[in-house]
Amino acid sequence: MIYLHYCHNCRQIFLLCGHQQECLKCGNSIQEIKLSFDEYVDYSPEERKQVLSVLSDEHIRTAMLRKYRFSKRTKRYQNWMQKCP
Repeated sequence: MIYLHYCHNCRQIFLLCGHQQECLKCGNSIQEIKLSFDEYVDYSPEERKQVLSVLSDEHIRTAMLRKYRFSKRTKRYQNWMQKCP
């Protein structure tokens, strides 16, 4: 499945398969957006620019982000467990 992710550092939206954790450009963490792929594809270029401008505001961005739960089998969970004392 294709999910939309946003990198705050690059200020760019990525269409990625699966639940990716790192930005393809800068390597920082990226966050999944609640907006579905089907909706985003139907947007005009002006609407896509508007979505990017909305995501630059931190309060609105936190409302648009999808909460990601840890699964014990994911690489992210394993890395998190290694960092814990």
